[in-house]
Amino acid sequence: MSSLKLNASGRLLEITRQVDAWNESYPIGTPVTRYKLINPLREPQQTKTRSQAWVGGHSAMVMVDGITGGVALESVVPVLGADTKDPSLTIYELGLNAGRLLALGDKEGLAENVKRARALGVQVSDDAFDNLLKKDPS
Repeated sequence: MSSLKLNASGRLLEITRQVDAWNESYPIGTPVTRYKLINPLREPQQTKTRSQAWVGGHSAMVMVDGITGGVALESVVPVLGADTKDPSLTIYELGLNAGRLLALGDKEGLAENVKRARALGVQVSDDAFDNLLKKDPS
């Protein structure tokens, strides 16, 4: 089997795991912030999911209110504190959200994420937080 096929099957497995993890944690109707991934970049839109996530070609996809068709799951961040099957975000989920928010340039969302992490007992120094806010994802 060629390395290209191996890489493609590995990527498909990764996407499938991402979809399964999302569907396990976030039911249809979960409040999310959806970001545009094209210019003008990073315009947050508060919405909610209207489907389970699925594998769509080479990306994980989900449908959200106000958008026709599916959007890339990587452009969607669950709203902190929203009711999910497990209403408290785990430290792992907070880390995923922080990474997505930083990559999407949502400094206000990142600040809220850090506040929530601190409320759960995660130690985030002010210096570390300030350094995160100074990063320019573009």
